[in-house]
Amino acid sequence: DVTTPTLNTDIVASVSRDGGSNFTNVTLTDSGYVTGSSGQRILTGQADVSGQPAGQSMRWKLALANQTVKIHGVSLQWS
Repeated sequence: DVTTPTLNTDIVASVSRDGGSNFTNVTLTDSGYVTGSSGQRILTGQADVSGQPAGQSMRWKLALANQTVKIHGVSLQWS
């Protein structure tokens, strides 16, 4: 970590199921480090998109308030 970002403030994730017309914020939680007790952190979260218009064109979006944050990968999974 370059700095310690505040989840859901410095890093805000959101998802859409209608191609990006509507987004729902994801509540991110810190799930620990990739290996050991330092280095790259794994952030996880879930969002309920049932209030969005129907669709299967999934999109994700990250808003970063802290320019020193580095993102190494993103995965989107739905059911």
